Amino acid sequence: MFINKLVLNALVARNINWRQTVTEIISMKVRELRRAQYNPRDISEDRLRGLQASIKKFGIVELIIWNKRTNTIVGGHQRLTILEKEMVEETEVVVVDLDEDEEKQLNITLNNPHIQGSFTDELEHLLEEMNDDAMRELNLDKLSSEMDADLEKLEEMNDFEIFEPTPTPRPAWVLISAPEDIAAVIEAMISEKFHDDERVKIEMTNADG
Repeated sequence: MFINKLVLNALVARNINWRQTVTEIISMKVRELRRAQYNPRDISEDRLRGLQASIKKFGIVELIIWNKRTNTIVGGHQRLTILEKEMVEETEVVVVDLDEDEEKQLNITLNNPHIQGSFTDELEHLLEEMNDDAMRELNLDKLSSEMDADLEKLEEMNDFEIFEPTPTPRPAWVLISAPEDIAAVIEAMISEKFHDDERVKIEMTNADG
């Protein structure tokens, strides 16, 4: 009999005074297992086939979780679908005793990616050791494709050039001694003696110097 992480945590909890919600592991008829109508999880046909291949190969290594107080499945809805497809009559389940609010909290927590680990670079080396049939059958090739896509994104980000902002040119100062000299300055600007992006500041000086 396999024991999943939730059961293991419950066994450890006896020694460190954690609250124990798992009461037992029992065998139940598959047709008597009732899904949670609120379950916010779905699965594509492709992923379901991968899960089905995994269960056929390894069995139900993570048991379905059933709340005896509400007679509802808390975790394992997709595994139940596979059992129904395979026409399995009975399966072992982890029994918990929770009220409705706690049941929903556990349902979401079981699949919360923010309290789960993530793959390291070692995954790439492990996938290289797998044979092609296992890669396809268990959808492990999807993991390899995702890693390649992530790597391409990083390479694209590294290809971006960083452009330094063009400094604003300091204005060119033109000193004139009489108002009529402004016309000469404008003529000089038109004749391109100043750069197009150059600002010109005209200041009147004292004619007596």
